[in-house]
Amino acid sequence: MLPKSHRLPIQGTRERRGRRLSSPYGTLKVLGAEKEYSRFGIVLGRAVAKRAVDRNRLRRIFFVVARAISPSLPVADYLFIPNPPLATVPRRDLQKIFKNIF
Repeated sequence: MLPKSHRLPIQGTRERRGRRLSSPYGTLKVLGAEKEYSRFGIVLGRAVAKRAVDRNRLRRIFFVVARAISPSLPVADYLFIPNPPLATVPRRDLQKIFKNIF
């Protein structure tokens, strides 16, 4: 899991403008950095996964991948907005998908 300072606060972030990268599993918004380090956020609604347990699992896996890959990325704020098909992906494949998105 990422330290709290490296997690992007979602409120007000969705409206910010930045570069968008799309995939079948969701959209990654790359926003200008407000801090001197990268921050990562994910927006998971009930449309993606009905159960909170499943949403939390997706969130944890996303932050584990973000922590591992953050040294190789340029400093920016990264916001991932997943599509509903992401919840149907097997757990072992989620890390590969998140790495490919970055």
